Order: sequence, then C-alpha cells, then structure tokens
Amino acid sequence: MASEERKILEQFLKPLMKELGFKKQGPTWHRSSADTIEVLNIQGSQWSKNFYINLGTYFKAIGSDEKPKEYDCHIRQRLCGITDDLNECNSTLSFENSIKLEERESNLKRLVSQFAIPWLEKCATVEGAKNYLLNEKKHGLPVAKQTWEFLGINHS
Repeated sequence: MASEERKILEQFLKPLMKELGFKKQGPTWHRSSADTIEVLNIQGSQWSKNFYINLGTYFKAIGSDEKPKEYDCHIRQRLCGITDDLNECNSTLSFENSIKLEERESNLKRLVSQFAIPWLEKCATVEGAKNYLLNEKKHGLPVAKQTWEFLGINHS
C-alpha cells in the first residue's frame, strides 16, 4: 500500500513525466527508446518518512525486461547524488520537516527537470552511458561487470 506521502510525490511528478513520454506503473516511470529503457522510481524509507528518487538505464541488448525495476537497471543513480544542493534535495524528499506542499512540489519538479531528466537522457544511448561512466567522478551505485563489457570499457 502506497503511503500518502508517496502518492503526493507521484502526483507532483505525474504531469511532467507524462509530458516527457514516460509511462507510469506504480511508483515507477519508464520511457523506452531503441536501445534503452529509462527508469525513474520513487522509493520510501522503511524507517522514516524520507524518500529517494532512483534513476536507471536498462540496456535492451543485455536484458529482456520490458518494464525493469530500477534495481535491475544496468546503470543506476539517485537524484540526490547528482544535484547541486544535497541538503535541498534531501529536505524536499523528507516529509519529516514542515516544508509547504507548494514549495516541495516546486523544488521536486525543478530537481527532476534540471538533474534527473538530463542524467537519464545522457545515459539513454550506449555512447552517452559510456561517456558518463568514464568521465563522471561519482557514478552512483555499483555497475555490473556485464555492463562494463557491453559498453566496451576495461574496468578492473
């Protein structure tokens, strides 16, 4: 059962994600291209009223899932890991503070538009994903050996 807070975050993002061509399934949005599936997922903490925006790129050439879970994506990242203001991101995604809903909505839409969508678009091509992994100092969550091999990156 989705929490009221997660439903609020989903409602904030629904128009933007739909406009950008993402399709919603539960707390997750997917957008498919020729080579990849871009994934944005809202995850709630099991211990608090804090949330995470998880991002992922799934390569069709090395997977057969049509609607992959974020944690099954070949490259993964969290929104707060790529923003310019970690405190603002964490505060926006925490319902344990007293931010007004209008401010929370505005912050979330800006953060997703300015950071999440460009990250997803950058990693939505093989070349973009390869450049991201080779050039970014912080590339988020672990990348499977299969992904490095697929992208032709010698990673030891």
